[in-house]
Amino acid sequence: MKNTTKKLFNKVACLALAAMMVLSVFCVSTPTEVSAAGLSFNSKGKSSVTITDEQDTTATGQPTWIKFTAKQDGYLKVTAKMASTKYTDFVQGYWTLYDKTKKKAVSPQSVYSTNYNDASAYTTVFGVKKGVTYYLNVLSDGGVKLTASFTKVTDKSGTKKAKALSIKQKKDATGLIRVGDKNSDWYKFTLTKKQYLSINITPYATDSITVNIVGPNKLKGNGIITKSWYGKKYSFEIVNQYDQPVKASTGTYYVQIKATKKTTNGYYKINWK
Repeated sequence: MKNTTKKLFNKVACLALAAMMVLSVFCVSTPTEVSAAGLSFNSKGKSSVTITDEQDTTATGQPTWIKFTAKQDGYLKVTAKMASTKYTDFVQGYWTLYDKTKKKAVSPQSVYSTNYNDASAYTTVFGVKKGVTYYLNVLSDGGVKLTASFTKVTDKSGTKKAKALSIKQKKDATGLIRVGDKNSDWYKFTLTKKQYLSINITPYATDSITVNIVGPNKLKGNGIITKSWYGKKYSFEIVNQYDQPVKASTGTYYVQIKATKKTTNGYYKINWK
């Protein structure tokens, strides 16, 4: 059964953590390690780090830093699971990915909470570069087990329109947006007959991505897919002035995908049908 006192405390704790987040931006140049100092995630496969109730931010007043070094280009997926004895319903907090100096945030600060069934509430994905060390900064309210898994990604997308990767109908392609990537990812496909067209993108990213679609007859479509679409399929369709689907003309279509913000990173799936 939910505890009303716990809910009230969480509201206060959230405000306290938010204030600490602001302070950490200015104070992180001389970070203080909590008792869980020296923690790290493995560079391959799965690994876990547990922050106990005694080590959480509300108990110590300090963040927990977890080190990760990428041995390959790919994405690091982090999932939070309740590991508290002082709370019986859920735990929550904030996490942010930093560079190796622990001074520069390379992802937005995000809330995690185990109070929801939707995995996006307690899971995040970071796109990382080969040979680079990062630190996950965790502001925790209650004991939490953080499980990380690394997946190598060979991104074959083109870095410009002239080198766009050709993708087949109904076949997924995986694109990687690494920390600090400024280039666009380009894809293309060709319609040999008129047909209804749906271009589908499923993002797993720390923030929004920008999509631009260029096709025959000066056909253009563009949009921003926000973080709220994490793990969900976002479809672009060809429509008329009345917003009704119409058949697309024959010819070659190009899809450009890029990070909307400097702190956007992660990966995505793209296909068309």
